[in-house]
Amino acid sequence: MSHVLKKVAAIHDLSGYGKCSLTMAIPVLSAMGIECCALPTAILSNHTGFDHFSFFDFTPQMPAFIREWQRLNLHFDCIYTGFLGSAEQIALVEGFLQSFKQKDTLVLIDPVMGDNFALYATYTPQMCRDMRRLVHHADIVTPNLTEACILTDTPFPQESPDLPFLRKLCRDIFKQGPKKVVITGIINQERSLVQNFVCQGEHDEGFMGRNHYNFKSYNGTGDLFASIVTGCCVKGMDFVSAVQKASDFVCKTVEYTYLHNDNDLDGILFEVFLKELMDNV
Repeated sequence: MSHVLKKVAAIHDLSGYGKCSLTMAIPVLSAMGIECCALPTAILSNHTGFDHFSFFDFTPQMPAFIREWQRLNLHFDCIYTGFLGSAEQIALVEGFLQSFKQKDTLVLIDPVMGDNFALYATYTPQMCRDMRRLVHHADIVTPNLTEACILTDTPFPQESPDLPFLRKLCRDIFKQGPKKVVITGIINQERSLVQNFVCQGEHDEGFMGRNHYNFKSYNGTGDLFASIVTGCCVKGMDFVSAVQKASDFVCKTVEYTYLHNDNDLDGILFEVFLKELMDNV
C-alpha cells in the first residue's frame, strides 16, 4: 500500500563536493522516508573550507523558483533553513515563510552565523538583526553556542558555560518567538564531552545531552545534526529524543571518519550509516 511522503522545503546552499548543506540534507531526509524539496541559495564547486572554490549566488533566481512553487500550490510539512548569505536572502526566506507556512507546518531554522566565538566573515551586524527577526517565525532553532550568544547579544563566555547561563540564553531566544531550542557543540571544561542543551519553553529547566569528544571537527556536522532533528520531528518523534538520536549519529560518524579518512576537508563518512536511519526512524 502506497502512502504520501512528508515534504520538507530545504533552503540551503549546495556544494558539489565536501558534504554539507543540501548534499547532506537531501540524502539524510530521503533515507528517513521524507521528500526533500531543495531551494538553493548558492551553488559552490566545493565548500568554503577549501582554499579555493567557485561560487554562484542564486539570489536572483530565488524569486522565480518560489513563484513556480506557488503556482504548483505546494504544501510543506516542514520548512528547514540553513546558511543564508545576505540580508536579501533572509528577506526572501521570510517571504517564503509567509507564503508557505500553514498551521501544521513545522519551521526549523538553523541560524548559521558563526562558530568558535567568531562571526562568519560574510555576516554583518544588519544580517544578525535580520536573523533575529527571522527566528521569530521558527518552531525550533538549532544554534551552536556562538550563534546563541549572537542571537541574544550576549558576550561570549570565557569558559565552558554552566546551566544557569544556558537557561538564560534559551529564555532570551524564546522571547524572540521560537518554541524549542537546542544549543549545540558545547565542550565541557575537561574537554572530554561535546554537549547539546535542549530546552522546550521558558519554564523548562532543560536537558543536557552528552557524547564523547575526540577533538575532531568536520564541515557538515551541524548540517547532519539539524537534518536528522528535522526528519525525526517531522516523523513525530519527541524533541529530546530527536536531539539525542541526532547527537549519537553525528558522534558515530565522526568517530568512524577519524578512523577511516585522512583528509578532514572531505567531510564525514555519514553514508555508511544511512541504512541505520532508514531502519530506525
